[in-house]
Parts: sequence; structure tokens; C-alpha cells
Amino acid sequence: MLTYVIAATVVAFLTGWVWYQYLFPHAGADLAGSEDAAKRMRGKTIILMVVVLLIVTAASGTFIKNRGVLDAVDVIKLAIKMWFGFFFPVSLAAWAQTKASLTTLVANVGYWLVAAVEFAVLADWFLLKVG
Repeated sequence: MLTYVIAATVVAFLTGWVWYQYLFPHAGADLAGSEDAAKRMRGKTIILMVVVLLIVTAASGTFIKNRGVLDAVDVIKLAIKMWFGFFFPVSLAAWAQTKASLTTLVANVGYWLVAAVEFAVLADWFLLKVG
């Protein structure tokens, strides 16, 4: 389980870096309130995101391991259920508290959908096939 948590955290962190740095560069600043605020919070944000990803991957891994999957289609279905049941509502609630644009919401929920698929695929590999 520890190998899965570390691997999934690294993969999701790198995905988030590419996602917010290159694909949606204004989304992070929009959530922070300004470019300057985003730059000031960068170190804190990285540490907080790593902690969040460690917790989320551990919880997701436990959920997936206890649920079990049968095939690749089941892995994707489970990822979508996790996203729709956990990540989407939290992202929506967090966005509603800000003055961020709708594009920022789409970028954020899109990232968490990709991360949920990564969590499910990696859990299937590390926890169900290898372990």
C-alpha cells in the first residue's frame, strides 16, 4: 500500500504541475486571487498539495482495494464514481467560495477527474495485480 500511495502521489503531483503550469496557467492564480498571491503561496501550496495527495491516495487506495475491480472498464467506472462522489462536489464547493471563473472550475474538476483515473489505474496495478 505504501508503494501505491507514494507512486500515485508522485504521478498526481506531476500531472497537476503540467496541468496548472502549462495547460491552465491562469487557474492557479485565479484560485489564489492574483498572480502575486499565487507566487507568494507557491511553497506553502506545494507542501499542502503533497499532504493532500498523500491522504487522498491512501483513502482512494483503501476504497479501491476493498471494492475490488474486475477489468479495465470497471477501473474506469470506479474512477468516475470516485470523482463524481468525492472530488467533484468538493471542487464545486471550494470554487463557490471564490470569485474564480468558470474556466477555473472546469480546469480544477478536470484535473481531479484525471487524478481519479490515475488513482484507480495505479491501485489496480499496485494493490490488486501486484500486491
